[in-house]
Amino acid sequence: QMVAVPQSVANPAEAPVMGGGGGTGFGAGRPNIEFMPIMQWKDGADLKVIARIFDPETAESSLTTTLNYKVNAGSWTSVSGFSMGSNFFKFIIPDSAFATTNTISYFLKAVDGDSNDRYMTQNPTLDMSDTTTDTDAQSNPFTFSIVDGSLWARTVSGTVTDSTSATVANAIVYLVGTGFSATTATDGTYTIAN
Repeated sequence: QMVAVPQSVANPAEAPVMGGGGGTGFGAGRPNIEFMPIMQWKDGADLKVIARIFDPETAESSLTTTLNYKVNAGSWTSVSGFSMGSNFFKFIIPDSAFATTNTISYFLKAVDGDSNDRYMTQNPTLDMSDTTTDTDAQSNPFTFSIVDGSLWARTVSGTVTDSTSATVANAIVYLVGTGFSATTATDGTYTIAN
């Protein structure tokens, strides 16, 4: 049995979110970012970060997406995301930017056609705020370490099918929490190797 509990004056009732938040509670008119943080990466290969970024009020082609990163205590660098289709964006940090002993700090930013922005940091409160700035995000980045690439000798492969067991071409397959991804071939097969 549910019992209604009145809201106190100190904690007023929340109004439903409408518009660009897509009903997720992130805030009207702002882009949404869905992303699984990278935990570590290997030396010797470009890091490819994939995030789903969307705004129901803005065409995918009108979103500006960036991954901002720094190596150790260095200065911040911004790389633009490019659309992979279906609201997925890929960001690439070149291997030349880091070495095995480095720590990478980073955050994501999306801006819609009306200049509304959204951040993805390690701090969910900042991510949901309408007043977060680059400086706030730089103070709360995700971090991960670069490890020896020889420790990553793995291959994952398979076939993507739909609910009728028909193969699916051009599907994006990625390993959550890593920068590894592949697109399926015309026969639905993929291989992710390093």
